[in-house]
Amino acid sequence: TNIHNIKFISSNNNYESFETEVEILVNKKQLNIIVVENEFTYDGLEHTVKYEIKDLNNKEYDVDTLNVVGNQNLKNVGQLSIELNILEDNYYSNIVTTTLKINNFVVDIPEESNLKYIYNGLEQIYDLEQSSYYTITGHKQTNAGEYQVTVTLNDLTNYIWENNTTNSITYSFIINKADYYPSVPGFDAVY
Repeated sequence: TNIHNIKFISSNNNYESFETEVEILVNKKQLNIIVVENEFTYDGLEHTVKYEIKDLNNKEYDVDTLNVVGNQNLKNVGQLSIELNILEDNYYSNIVTTTLKINNFVVDIPEESNLKYIYNGLEQIYDLEQSSYYTITGHKQTNAGEYQVTVTLNDLTNYIWENNTTNSITYSFIINKADYYPSVPGFDAVY
């Protein structure tokens, strides 16, 4: 709110001259900050609260032309309390308190392999979907036996499995023994 003093002076030949001062009150225009989006899923990018500004008649104002303070950036999973306010000479706003939140990126758990593995003397690979979101270990084996395949998220802060945990997922990788039929020279086996 601004108060201005204005002085009026009359100088007309037909009337008596006079002089008077008037105070004029000029109010700041009220604008409202309306939060449009404040919750995001982790994507490796920085995010800020998205908002729009409207006056009491619902007229929208360009958010880039007004000095709005209090917004912050958040990149990783977590949350920040934010207070948004307009700092302008001719406007005032409601102070908006909101929470900027980044949620975990949900990673699908790879489906267990239903293939049967039999020893063949060559390296065999347990069949799991590959992804840049996790690392697979123990999935390459040669000899017959039972092995553990482990799938670990690459980012335990920002990724989460679809079962809402960050624990490693394990699978049993079994390479069965091959049937062995010895051959002896001069001996014919009858079955």
